[in-house]
Amino acid sequence: MRIHSLVPLVLLVLTALAGCVPSDGGEGEGEGEGEGEGEGEGEGEGEGEGEGEGEGECVDAMAGSWTASGSCFGGAMGTTVTVAGCTLTFSDWEMAMSVPAGATIVNDDVTFTGADWTDCTGTISGDGMSITGDCNGGCALTLVMSG
Repeated sequence: MRIHSLVPLVLLVLTALAGCVPSDGGEGEGEGEGEGEGEGEGEGEGEGEGEGEGEGECVDAMAGSWTASGSCFGGAMGTTVTVAGCTLTFSDWEMAMSVPAGATIVNDDVTFTGADWTDCTGTISGDGMSITGDCNGGCALTLVMSG
């Protein structure tokens, strides 16, 4: 057998085996798979101060029947107090004189709302059942839960 006749056969075998022999470089194609997962968690702490509008911390006022008295009211009269968070709404006044429409509570500080009442402030008790205060005009007021 001659060597020339073996050359094409050897080339054919080498070509067939080329897919099985590792390469030392060059270009090629391939597929691969991989998996990975990751999760992250974080915690933080901070302190801050600021002013703004909206509801915040306040003494929980009691809803129901209250009695208002003092020189700001001109005598004792009953009202119904409705509570929504830190906002009070007064309704069903026994006497329809100049009366506040409601109040806003921040911590234990009370600011009254309504015509001629915005300069009136007070303090609510820790149990949310009484408010004492005054107006810049010099009059005094007390509201106490009565029922």
